[in-house]
Amino acid sequence: MTILTIDLPDSLAEEASDAGLLAPSIIEALLRETLRRREDSVDFPKQRAQANQPTQRKPLDFPVISVGKWPENLSLRREDMYGDDGR
Repeated sequence: MTILTIDLPDSLAEEASDAGLLAPSIIEALLRETLRRREDSVDFPKQRAQANQPTQRKPLDFPVISVGKWPENLSLRREDMYGDDGR
């Protein structure tokens, strides 16, 4: 067991004592919670970076329906399909 001595302003020490925050069990709980939060704040960016790394997906396997060759004079231009100039 380690004995910890801290210097606090009198007003803060009195408020903490009145609130029961200077009990060893309370100080231990506060320290553990603070350490847990600090670990979370350090680990979160690491976890986020790992989650953002691209994962290998297997290729999609869609059925292929062959409709033969496209006609050589087939145009996919808007003007040719709709008979207008796009205005």
